[in-house]
Amino acid sequence: MAFNTDVIYNKRTMPWTEKYRPDMMSQIISHEIILRILTNQIYKKNFPHVILYGPPGTGKTTTILACARAMFGPSYKSNILELNGSNDRGVSVVRNSIDGFAQHQLYTNTKNIQKLVILDEADSMTHDAQIALQCVIEKYTETTRFCLICNYNTKIINSLHSLCTIFNFEPIPHDLHKRHLETIMMHEEMDITDDTMNEIITLSNGDMRQSINVLQSLSMAFGKTHITMKILYNNINQIPPKRMNRMINMLIDETKDINYMINYLKELETKESLNILEIINIIVKYIIKNKIYDDLTLAMVLVELETIEHNISVGASSIIQICGIASALCKANKRLSNKKSSKKIAQT
Repeated sequence: MAFNTDVIYNKRTMPWTEKYRPDMMSQIISHEIILRILTNQIYKKNFPHVILYGPPGTGKTTTILACARAMFGPSYKSNILELNGSNDRGVSVVRNSIDGFAQHQLYTNTKNIQKLVILDEADSMTHDAQIALQCVIEKYTETTRFCLICNYNTKIINSLHSLCTIFNFEPIPHDLHKRHLETIMMHEEMDITDDTMNEIITLSNGDMRQSINVLQSLSMAFGKTHITMKILYNNINQIPPKRMNRMINMLIDETKDINYMINYLKELETKESLNILEIINIIVKYIIKNKIYDDLTLAMVLVELETIEHNISVGASSIIQICGIASALCKANKRLSNKKSSKKIAQT
């Protein structure tokens, strides 16, 4: 995302994610094709019902709000209804809030003919609420347009898919991400090393909102201090890459038995202040990225770790789940060791 520098200094007290949120579609970085299509439809006064889906922080809400400004001008807030599907997820919200809004006349000081309903986290809505929403969309198509925003498009029912144009928002590319953060750094007079900036972007996984929040927290804590990688990791309370790699290497060591693994995992919980879900997430990312196991072994480990993750979410004993992680890794390491041994024998 990009921003209008003319209004930056009128937003000093705002969170940076809002302070640097683009107001106009021409200011939004990335998603060029999507923006071109939506701009063209606004120009033709034929804006469709849309589903915007993709990971957090990729510009979905920013894009639809910029569309609303382009459609309605200064009166855009009077002509849109914003709801959050995770809070307003039942049939009653559709029948009362949305239905009531769609029935009222459009605010008069606009040349656009349709109002706009923006439903964030629509994938959290119940199945019945989505069916009710389908009926409302069909009923008020002439006067109201609907935008459903979600992380997972597959959780939206097929009948809503058929009513909407669907756009996939992918993570912000590294170069565009970095350019935007560097502009924020310039205006906030921050001093951050290049490798630290790259690490912030890598940790965010394309989530612009997360990386901007990290920048603001660093600015609040350290001001104009020269910010290094060490300062970054101390501030975000995460394990630096080198230490994390050593930690994972201990867990995939074929020479370690299950008792060692259990004790080591317990230490990670206490000394590194990692919960079990964080440990699983670190393990999964590492073994996939570094291709530690063959495909079959990897699949077996992932299935077992998924089961453990589910068990934790429903309140299962943490010590039993730690034993489960140790068991899954020991079995995978043994398969890896046997495979290496067989390969050596075959070569001789």
